[in-house]
Amino acid sequence: MATPSSLPTAFATNSNQAVNVVRPDTTTFLMKGDTYVHSIRRDRIGLLPWTRPPQRLALALLRWPFCFPFVLWFATTGTIIPFKPQIERYLDKPYDHLSILQRSTANAQVQAALAAVPGSTFDSYELPHTSTLAAQILVDNGVQQFRVYVHPQTLQARHG
Repeated sequence: MATPSSLPTAFATNSNQAVNVVRPDTTTFLMKGDTYVHSIRRDRIGLLPWTRPPQRLALALLRWPFCFPFVLWFATTGTIIPFKPQIERYLDKPYDHLSILQRSTANAQVQAALAAVPGSTFDSYELPHTSTLAAQILVDNGVQQFRVYVHPQTLQARHG
């Protein structure tokens, strides 16, 4: 392999210009005036980003239509997540303002929720935030989880 000191400098017309000097031993040297800057083996030139053939750029652009639906899906769901409390509050609105004189026990409410979804098991009980809110009980039937709204006084159950 040629060393920087043995390279010809006849190609450098201006000392401020970078000049490629190609040697027959498959090495390309980048010279700036009489100064050796960088050497690249010619068989590795295709791996550098600035020397890639246009086909690689075309292949990269052809991948975008495949990726675009995923990017759109992640952008949409990522935008919705911060508004989850407001969305849940809107969905729970029909069960927010109930007239309740006396609450039944939590155990009775859980039993009413289990009767509303046959073959289910108890998962969790969400405490009501206000005195006029229905009890929210999560039950699981082995395949799917259901949120059951139970009226605390009449024990009427609805799941959605």
